[in-house]
Amino acid sequence: MLSSDFRKIDLVCSDNEDRPELQCVYLHEGHLYAADGYIAARLPVTLDEADTDGAIPARAIEMARDTNSTITANEAVWVSACECSFDRPEHERAQEIIRTVDGLVVRPGMRPETHAPVISLDARRLWTLAQAICDEGYYCIDLYLGESPRDPVIVGQRQRKGKAVRGVLMPVHRSLDSSKVDPWYALDQLKAAIANDDDSVHLEGDLLDELRKVLCVEAER
Repeated sequence: MLSSDFRKIDLVCSDNEDRPELQCVYLHEGHLYAADGYIAARLPVTLDEADTDGAIPARAIEMARDTNSTITANEAVWVSACECSFDRPEHERAQEIIRTVDGLVVRPGMRPETHAPVISLDARRLWTLAQAICDEGYYCIDLYLGESPRDPVIVGQRQRKGKAVRGVLMPVHRSLDSSKVDPWYALDQLKAAIANDDDSVHLEGDLLDELRKVLCVEAER
């Protein structure tokens, strides 16, 4: 597996030693899974022939990411750049965690590939705004969505004595760039946007030409 594939999924793992099953990333059928009881993530990865399903310690992912290294997950987890290996622990709840994450990220009738999102936000700006309006160390926020994906999002936190602080975050106009997304995925997103009357999707780069090719292929089916 390439380090670019798993990004920073190890950050999703729990640091609670009483929940060792949540301190691992799980490889299963071409995806990596991680959860800590509050957040969860699933990422597609490119597998080598030697890779097999099972647990991968979060530390191995972190080391591979820091050294821009590849990982081979077989009987043990081998991080190539630092030439070190990690045991693959077995947890009884591994399959339960994988099923739970699958159920959360792929809900019936709401597949990301065929449905436009309710709204798109810049996570970095949301984090900046949260720090600006929240009490230090307490970052529980409320999001108030408008009627349109283009409407500003009101971000707030309830304070003592019923008082509240408020902030506003402008939504992102999603740009589909051929250098970043597959044309077939872009076509699905455009179809979903049309079905949901969402005009916030924009095309960039050479994607329009690529979509024309895709549409020609689809028309021949």
